[in-house]
Amino acid sequence: MSRYRLQYSNEARDALRKMSTARRAGFEQAINEVATDPYRHGIALGGDRDRREASLAGTVTVYLVSAGVPVVSVVRIVHTD
Repeated sequence: MSRYRLQYSNEARDALRKMSTARRAGFEQAINEVATDPYRHGIALGGDRDRREASLAGTVTVYLVSAGVPVVSVVRIVHTD
């Protein structure tokens, strides 16, 4: 199974920067697991298989999957740090 490339929206990147060091390390490990098989993680939103929401390392993360060009786009990350 090939690994999907990760990219982040500006909003998601800002949330990532605001995370504590420990949470960020856990998130990076979890999102790298998502990148190996994005459909195995989270749930489809609004009936759209490619728009997904997952609970990752104490965050709620919304991401989009592009299967044609193997990319996972992290759109939004919500956390309490």
